[in-house]
Amino acid sequence: MAGILASLVSATPVQAGAEIMARQSPTGASVTGFSAVRNATHINYAANITIAPGGSPVPYTLATTGTTVPTNSGFWTSSNPNAQFRFNRVPLPAPGQYRLVLTVAQGGTSFNFAYLSPVSDWAGTGTTVYTGPSSFSLA
Repeated sequence: MAGILASLVSATPVQAGAEIMARQSPTGASVTGFSAVRNATHINYAANITIAPGGSPVPYTLATTGTTVPTNSGFWTSSNPNAQFRFNRVPLPAPGQYRLVLTVAQGGTSFNFAYLSPVSDWAGTGTTVYTGPSSFSLA
C-alpha cells in the first residue's frame, strides 16, 4: 500500500494526465468529405475520419474493381492501424441500407461505431456513385 501511495505522490500532474488520457475510451467519430466516384473500371472512395474525443482527421481511401458498389468493401487504407473503416450492405429492412463501420482497437478492447445509409444514397448515375451527406457521425 505504501508503495502505491508513493508512486501516486511522486507522479507529476503531466504524467497522471497522460495516463488518464491513454485510458480514455473513444466515444464516436465524425466523417467529413465522404465521396464515392466512378470511372470506367472502378470506384474510388474517400473520407476523413476524426475519432472523439480529441482526435485529428485521418484520411481513409479505397478503390474497388468494377462500376457497381460491392456488398462488402473490405478495410479502407489509412495511416491509423488501430482504426479500421469498412461498409457492408444490410438487406433488411427492404430495400436495404449500407452500414458504414469504424472499429477502434484500444488496450485489448474493440469499439464499433456505425452509420446507416439508405441504398438510395448509393444509386447515383454517371461518375457520381454516392449522393448522400458528405459529413455524418458514427455512433
